[in-house]
Amino acid sequence: MYDLIYLILSKKKIFFVLLFLQLLLIIIVVSLSALYTQKIMTNLENITSYAESLNVDVQTAPFDIMQQKLPLGNDPLSISRNYNEIKKNLSIFVVLLLFFYAVFNGTMLYIIKKKTLKLKNNEYFRYLGKFLAFSLILFLIVAFFLYALSKIVFSVFLQTEPVSFIPLLLIGLIAFYFAYIAFPLIDDRKIMQIIAEALHLGVKKFFWIIFVFLIMIFALAASALLIFISLEKNIVLLSLSHILLLIMTVLSKIFYYNSIQNLRSF
Repeated sequence: MYDLIYLILSKKKIFFVLLFLQLLLIIIVVSLSALYTQKIMTNLENITSYAESLNVDVQTAPFDIMQQKLPLGNDPLSISRNYNEIKKNLSIFVVLLLFFYAVFNGTMLYIIKKKTLKLKNNEYFRYLGKFLAFSLILFLIVAFFLYALSKIVFSVFLQTEPVSFIPLLLIGLIAFYFAYIAFPLIDDRKIMQIIAEALHLGVKKFFWIIFVFLIMIFALAASALLIFISLEKNIVLLSLSHILLLIMTVLSKIFYYNSIQNLRSF
């Protein structure tokens, strides 16, 4: 991991830039989550309140509404209006998450690659465009995964067999695995060539890549656990725990990039 050590010890300014970008991304994501969660919860409360006024079972009402089986009372537009607002807010939220995820993570990975591969400044937007394309693929996979998962969780209400969705979940996990491998491989090649290498590397170095994932998950989980433990301690320890998690998040990105690059020649 020579590049990692060199980047931290010899290029401290670069590392602090990465920390700043990661912190800014976290602030944006938390702010967007708080804003749109509040909007969606307000719409859900409006739907629930109206369902209660109809003397229906509030636990099954949302599913009956989606299946258009529920008598909608004197103001049927109340439910449809709030339901459309939920879809609109959720769509805007996802699009904004995708945009900021791609811009900030793409910029951070570009900075890392630029210091190791000596990329030119005029390649940034081309690189960011490809990163956005792979981010879109990743978000579609996550959306597919969550949709399949919701089918399993709500199979009782939707009258479907949960076992039929298990293969879909497995396909989603496999696709997510290969899509995530592709990010460190982005360069001036065509997208299909990058995908081909991601498939080849993901199969050939499967156990090594899983090992890298486990290291990252363990490091981030340990840092997050420290925050949880610090909640009942003091503000200083809690602040230090947040800083540690921020540092570990950036280090995990550098570690992952270096690991994939090393596995390409291993």
